[in-house]
Amino acid sequence: MRNKLLFVYNYVSKENMTDELKECASEQTVLALENALKSLAFEIINVNLYNENQLNEIILANQPISGAFVIAEGFLDSPHTLYDGSGALSVRKVLEAHNIPYTHSTPKTMEACRNKDLTYEVLQMAGVTIPKYFSLPTPAYKERQLDEAEATIGYPMFVKPAGGGNSLGIDEMSICHNREELIRKFNQLGELIGDQPVLIETFLSGREFTVAVLGNADPQVLPIIEFPNDVQVRSHAVKAMEHEKRASFSLISRYEETGLQIANIALQVYEGLQGKDMIRLDMKTDDFGNIYVIDVNGTPSLSLKGSVSFMISSLGITMDELIGFMVKEIIDEQASNENVQAAWESVRKKIMDPSHLVVA
Repeated sequence: MRNKLLFVYNYVSKENMTDELKECASEQTVLALENALKSLAFEIINVNLYNENQLNEIILANQPISGAFVIAEGFLDSPHTLYDGSGALSVRKVLEAHNIPYTHSTPKTMEACRNKDLTYEVLQMAGVTIPKYFSLPTPAYKERQLDEAEATIGYPMFVKPAGGGNSLGIDEMSICHNREELIRKFNQLGELIGDQPVLIETFLSGREFTVAVLGNADPQVLPIIEFPNDVQVRSHAVKAMEHEKRASFSLISRYEETGLQIANIALQVYEGLQGKDMIRLDMKTDDFGNIYVIDVNGTPSLSLKGSVSFMISSLGITMDELIGFMVKEIIDEQASNENVQAAWESVRKKIMDPSHLVVA
């Protein structure tokens, strides 16, 4: 019998997509990752995740299972779990209860990444430079809280949900230059996220970068993307179209001066958050060129249109190889095979060779 791998994801059709479900993977991404997993010569068990009972039942019906490739953010039966962080934690706890190794972050790391105020708290303790920030338990503000935020942060401010991902609640209105704009943004978030926490931070108007860290025993930094400075806010709508503008992105090698600085920060973040397998983080500079970490994603998108895909393609790494590398990182030697080993070795070779990087 071939070794079995769970492929755990969230998918809904375009017709059924709502704001709550924007964390779900596209059909194209699901099919690409499924094909990549099948290329590793495992028996793949697809799990479009609706609830904990479904996951438990599938696990019990298919034991023994070598590992799980997890991109699910929560449970489709409870859409709020897809963006408030609770679902990503619950999925991992179920897998741990069955002693199934899984890809991507641990519950502890996911909890920190899915709660941006906690992300900042952990990073601050790790010595990572972050913006000044102020958190509120809900968008239902009190005047004294606005007074305190203004005294702590000052204008311009950047306002966003403390939880969630996929740029939910992040748009041009997030930049607030006065109290009137601040109140307008809080009212918008109240309608959008209800009683979820809100984060206010210093608005940084400088260069913006995204970078990923890959691997466990010897984590490596992938090529760094610098985005063009033609938009102030990378909202969901902006990110959805960025793949069409890749020619305008700058790729920065970790061997350059700026790249080395960013790479060192990224590894510091990875260690501070106890990252596993892969994380992706965003950074921005202030008017003086100082670099700040502004977000960390414990389950970065593996869409063929996403940033990680662009990073690995610049090194000549295919998505099939990346998936094989990540599977190799979690399974024991008995569950490994030639396909997995070949993918792992190819990624290691390409990621360590600076001559593979084509700098734009």
